[in-house]
Amino acid sequence: MTELCKLKMHLGSRRAVSLYLATLDANTMESLFLQLEAEFYWRKRSRSASGYRRKVEAQLSQIYRNVKKRIANGRVPPERTSSGAVIERGFSPIDGPLRYESIMLDEDFYCWQMDNYSANWSNAKSLTLVSYTEGDICQIQCENDVQYRAEVSRLVQFIVEQAA
Repeated sequence: MTELCKLKMHLGSRRAVSLYLATLDANTMESLFLQLEAEFYWRKRSRSASGYRRKVEAQLSQIYRNVKKRIANGRVPPERTSSGAVIERGFSPIDGPLRYESIMLDEDFYCWQMDNYSANWSNAKSLTLVSYTEGDICQIQCENDVQYRAEVSRLVQFIVEQAA
């Protein structure tokens, strides 16, 4: 279920919408923002087929402005792993892992590449793990050595499970 569908379930109550938005992390909030933009784009293109009442449109427009403001002001907590490390997600469709690897080699990253479409890097000095899979980039920034070791073991366990 997309974030926009979950949001639409709460549209009846302003408080429920506010509580729902407070539970979202930065990556989920960014996803919701893009889904709202797409919703407004398609609704503007086909006004006759929208099927929305004006009240719902006004509520979604208010939520869109609220989400945009929260993202711009940085009032959204970051996404975290089970060990508490911060996850930043991104997308880089051009050049694949080889271009990304050349950037990582300058910063003392250890690299292991699983195939042509995915690679992983780790840096024990900066406590950073980076995963690249088919254009999706996931960077995990750990706050201490315990988190770093937990995340490395979790990543290695995932790779072993996928290989089996």
